[in-house]
Amino acid sequence: MEYLDKMTEAEFAEFMRQDRLRMVRDKRNALLAECDWTQAVDSPLSDSKKTEWATYRQALRDITNGINIDVNDTLLDSYPWPEKPT
Repeated sequence: MEYLDKMTEAEFAEFMRQDRLRMVRDKRNALLAECDWTQAVDSPLSDSKKTEWATYRQALRDITNGINIDVNDTLLDSYPWPEKPT
């Protein structure tokens, strides 16, 4: 990764911020995929449960809006993940 050596400090910080943001998006996408079934027409869930899951899924989609990315934080669990419905 020779190109990293040529980056300024600010460019490297932005590179790291974008990498952490990608990691957050990857986890978010995996969590969304895990609960896709909850919104299917033939889902066994009640309408109220489907609404709970829809709210959770929207919160997952919104997680990157205004998120403060700490480039030193490699633990994705420190971000404000919404609570999964039961």
